[in-house]
Amino acid sequence: MPGQDPESPRHAASPSERAANPEDENSRLTDLVMNLEEKVSSLETEITVLNSELENVGRWSKKWPVPWRWWHC
Repeated sequence: MPGQDPESPRHAASPSERAANPEDENSRLTDLVMNLEEKVSSLETEITVLNSELENVGRWSKKWPVPWRWWHC
């Protein structure tokens, strides 16, 4: 499934499995949180870049307005 770590199991561990291995569960959750933090950071960077590009397009369009009729040729 897209967006899932290929090494993670498809189903969550049962409560008894988690209780038997709390350190493994804690490690797994820590890894998941770190992975999510990396993805959030990447998305924040991408949003910043896109906002900058959008501002540049806005400035360009104000400097060089194109008559509306040219868009319908």
